[in-house]
Amino acid sequence: MSEIDAMVEKIKKRGFLDNEVLKDSEMFANNFKTISNSKMRQYFDVVKNIGNLIEMNPKVESIIVKLHILRSKIYYDAKRDQKIEVFRYFISKVIDFLNEGRDLSKVKDFTIYFENLYGYFYAVSSGR
Repeated sequence: MSEIDAMVEKIKKRGFLDNEVLKDSEMFANNFKTISNSKMRQYFDVVKNIGNLIEMNPKVESIIVKLHILRSKIYYDAKRDQKIEVFRYFISKVIDFLNEGRDLSKVKDFTIYFENLYGYFYAVSSGR
């Protein structure tokens, strides 16, 4: 999982919206291309919903809970489908990072990053 660990470290140092981090997500999306489009769409919808909730100025704790629910869904799916394991590892690391700081602006940045990653995922996985 060293490529994923390296990406998470880069995100921690530079932020989700750093130009290099966003550019790297194009190649990084290849790690997840075995996930079905419908499954990734489900995850994207949850992340997009979290981004919309942040716009309504909720308490940070309620957003962190939503992130943990997302992680639990991905854990469940990874137990049923081994192809999701790499994605589970990545999301788990990211949620741990977001939970440490409990900073809604970082969570919002994550939702934007995830939308970027989802676009690249769809490009590399299309036709399946």
